[in-house]
Amino acid sequence: MLRRNADRLRKVLAGPIARGASTALILRSINVVLGFASTLLLAKVLGADGFGVFVYGSSIAILISLPSRLGLQLFLVRMLPGFESRKDGAGFTSA
Repeated sequence: MLRRNADRLRKVLAGPIARGASTALILRSINVVLGFASTLLLAKVLGADGFGVFVYGSSIAILISLPSRLGLQLFLVRMLPGFESRKDGAGFTSA
């Protein structure tokens, strides 16, 4: 039984889920590295005062955008299937 479970685990780890997860991890790592590098570059180019203004503006923009996203994901998960299944043509159509 232990051997059978080990074989199943090997199949899962070599399957498409593992490939997708490793791809997501690699892309996320690249995103973090590029974000850090761009932050260093902006700090170098703008200087202390300019970078401070940039970070302050970015923080304000993020704080303003947070309430606009409140509940949007849940709404889309609940409502999109209903829009797509409408028979009267009022739902979404694919191009």
